[in-house]
Amino acid sequence: MKTVNTLIFCFFILSLQAQDYYYNGSEKVRIDKSEMSFISFDNPNSMKSVVNGFKKVETFAVKGFTILKHKRNSFSSQKFLANNLHQTIPALLLKNDEKFLLYPTKTLRVKLKPNFKITDIEKQLDKHEIVRTENKYGVLKIEVKNIHKVIEIANKIYESGISEYSIPDFYIPIQLNQVNDPLFSLQYQMHNTGQTVDGIAGVEDMDCNALEAWDLSLGDNVTVAIIDQGLEAHEDIGNRLKGGLSPGINGDGTPLENSDTHGMNCAGVVGASDNNLGIRGVAPNVDFLSVNIFDGSTIGDVADGIQWALDNGADILSNSWSFSDVPCDFTNIVMDNALLNAVNNGRNGDGAVVVFSAGNTGDCVEYPARNPNVISVGAIDNRGNLYNYSSRGSELDLVAPSGFRFGDVGVRTLDRMGAAGNVAGNYISTFDGTSAACPVVSGAAALVLSVNPNLTQQEVRDILTSTATDMGAEGFDPNFGFGRVNALAALVVALPIIELTGSTVICNDNTSFSLSDVPIGVAVNWSVSPNLEIVSSSSTGATIKAIDSKVNGNGFVKATVGGQEIILNGWIGNPSAVTELHHVPIFGCIKDEIDIASVAAGAAQYEWVIAGGTIVTPNVTSNRYTGQSLVFVEPTDGAYGFTAKVRAINSCGSSGWHTKYIPSNCSTGGDGITPLNNSFVLDDKAVLFSNPARETAYINLNQLTEDQKEFNFQIKLFDSKGSLVFEKQTNRIFEQINVSSMSSGIYILHLSNGVINITKKLVIQY
Repeated sequence: MKTVNTLIFCFFILSLQAQDYYYNGSEKVRIDKSEMSFISFDNPNSMKSVVNGFKKVETFAVKGFTILKHKRNSFSSQKFLANNLHQTIPALLLKNDEKFLLYPTKTLRVKLKPNFKITDIEKQLDKHEIVRTENKYGVLKIEVKNIHKVIEIANKIYESGISEYSIPDFYIPIQLNQVNDPLFSLQYQMHNTGQTVDGIAGVEDMDCNALEAWDLSLGDNVTVAIIDQGLEAHEDIGNRLKGGLSPGINGDGTPLENSDTHGMNCAGVVGASDNNLGIRGVAPNVDFLSVNIFDGSTIGDVADGIQWALDNGADILSNSWSFSDVPCDFTNIVMDNALLNAVNNGRNGDGAVVVFSAGNTGDCVEYPARNPNVISVGAIDNRGNLYNYSSRGSELDLVAPSGFRFGDVGVRTLDRMGAAGNVAGNYISTFDGTSAACPVVSGAAALVLSVNPNLTQQEVRDILTSTATDMGAEGFDPNFGFGRVNALAALVVALPIIELTGSTVICNDNTSFSLSDVPIGVAVNWSVSPNLEIVSSSSTGATIKAIDSKVNGNGFVKATVGGQEIILNGWIGNPSAVTELHHVPIFGCIKDEIDIASVAAGAAQYEWVIAGGTIVTPNVTSNRYTGQSLVFVEPTDGAYGFTAKVRAINSCGSSGWHTKYIPSNCSTGGDGITPLNNSFVLDDKAVLFSNPARETAYINLNQLTEDQKEFNFQIKLFDSKGSLVFEKQTNRIFEQINVSSMSSGIYILHLSNGVINITKKLVIQY
């Protein structure tokens, strides 16, 4: 009989191993069986006689399985069959390593290729093998009847070619990456003044610059999902906990046991309130979601929790955990796909920011923190030294201050309230590990998104890594990554371009100014030049006026947004007076004349009155004109000159008049043309009389004879590099070039009609 039982037991043990591999996507992963640890789907009441044979037994009643870990020497595995435990199988090993254990469950996760349906799976299997099928977030969750066949069924589906992946939904124990306001002065990770905490003096400014960053943002309108041991109400969170899920048991995300305080610890570092109670988090105005994965969650359950968080508005996923004893090269396609989906499709396609603690082995960065789509965070002390426990490697992105309770300083953060907490009061002083460093970076990411919600997750990652304070070897290194997270520097880079708009002419009545893209919660301070006063102001705008109707001159309006100054310069009151008229003759004796007003400060337009002549350009044919600073005047026939009056005007009023008598130009010798070898040399001012030019360059061809005027002229303008910037064919007497869009500088003007070739230097100056 003993021989028969032994044979039955051998079949029991080997039945799972008929398939000594599984598929992680297309990768074929070799597996071995553990002789020390098991997972059982048998009734826990039937297991009473075997539990004493193991050093650790953990039952997840809602999930329907029990973990039996580390068999004692006195226990014989034949007792499973002797007690009719037929749904108990060994844990799986990779490379025969008993340290890392994969526990198969009765569930597999399958993602079908396009154009395939669940009926295609049913064709591959005996209909009695499947208990239940559920489509969850685009992935099939299939429960099989017999735990012994789960790997065989998963492999059969993948090998049929109908799926992108088909993999058992393993349970892997999850480990917390923890080394085992009245309090704000002790929060050295937020603001390190060199203060002594737990008997250890810190180094000044060896922190994340949270205090300085709070001038710019407190994390408004950002939701952080804490994927951990669960969250619940706390006096230092208030009403900012917006919901929760325990994906393994379809629970509400609250902690399951009194000792489950780690999620609350992390939430406190991310965003404890600014409320004169306890501590303050990096981003004290964020909202929270709770995803409790310490409920027996399988890898697939964790993936479901991530998707639930995304569907419920999570902007940032903060993860201070890793899979227990995970090998450095381990990956899982279900987890990898969940993280890829989060960074690609979260936040309506801009991508959620996913942050993981790097791990506390002092060895390689642990999984999932080593996934390339996440930000992995290591830990330093309050003096800037890398903790020995902090995992490191090429996958490490950032470090942040943390604690080490055994003979060193601890991070102050939230405990659970009342008797559910680990210590008296509602706060603890011993939080540590990369678990405490990760939420510092999550909080900094929340501040960045709060000031610029249009950033993609990749842009947030780039900002955090590029603005980090370099530590260790210069540049990136595997111990410190890109350096210590710097919340203030990240916010300065993340701030959108804030524009101040309003009139550049301010009178003695109310003038409105407005700011665009001011982050919510950021302080805005207004200031003005001495000739102005602020009537009213807010975070988005201000009403301002001149202090007196008789005041005029230059002035400014300035908005200081956090530490950023935005200045709008302008003119206050009436414009200054015109002080000079520049007269350039065009023809010669009693012909057209041109006058250019000296630019008056604060002028929007000029008002002209001509006595003894008519304004012909712009096309007004009148002795009065209001508009530009340049006019063409035709003196009255037979007159020996004319009088020009001009004043500057703007929306506040006008300057006084400036008057000048302009004599005729009979002394120039007629038409001003000198013949030379069948070509002509023209007077400089007569050809290009608006030089330097501001908005328009004017060209005069009127000194040519009537016959010469019939020739078409080619006008070309070249910049200082010889590039053609303007070209036109004309036979008009006067031409103009709009240079308002051209940069200030020296240009070359070339005029040609086949007989005459003229080259002139034109200066454009604003």
